Amino acid sequence: MPEQFEPKIEKEPQFKKEVWIVDDNELLAEALISLWQDFELDYIFNHFPTAKNLFEEIEKRSKQIENKENKKIADIIFMDGHLEKDKDELSDGAQVIKKIREIKEIEQPIIVAFSSDFDKNVEMLLAGANLSLDKMKTQNIKEFLKQPKEFLERLKEESK
Repeated sequence: MPEQFEPKIEKEPQFKKEVWIVDDNELLAEALISLWQDFELDYIFNHFPTAKNLFEEIEKRSKQIENKENKKIADIIFMDGHLEKDKDELSDGAQVIKKIREIKEIEQPIIVAFSSDFDKNVEMLLAGANLSLDKMKTQNIKEFLKQPKEFLERLKEESK
C-alpha cells in the first residue's frame, strides 16, 4: 500500500505580540522585563528610555506598514508618567499618550498608565490610557498580560 502523503499547508506567519515599556528608569525597566519573561508569556518586550525613542520607532514602523493591512506597531504600551530624559511635552506621559492617540495611520495599542505617582496615572487615563496598573503589583500585571482584552472587559463590567 502506498504511503499517504500529507500536503504541507502554508500558514500565515504567527507574529508574537509586542509589549513596549516607556520608562527612563532603565534598571527598573530591565528588571520588569526579566520578571515578565519569567511569566512565560508569548511576548516580545522592548524598552524605550525616552518618548523621543518611542516616536522614532513608531515613525520607522509606520513607514514599513504604509501599504499593509496590518497596521500594528505594538500590542501594549506601558507608559511612565514622567520622563526626565525628554524635553518639553515629551517629558509628560499624558502628552505622549495624546500624541499616540492622534496617529491615525496605526492600529491603536492598549496603553497602560504605569507611573508610581497616582496623580500621573489619573492624568494619563484622562489623556487616553486604557487602564492604570501599579508597577509593584506583579500579580495584576501577570493577569493583564495573560489576557489583556478580557482583563479590560472585566474592569469595564466592575466599574458599572
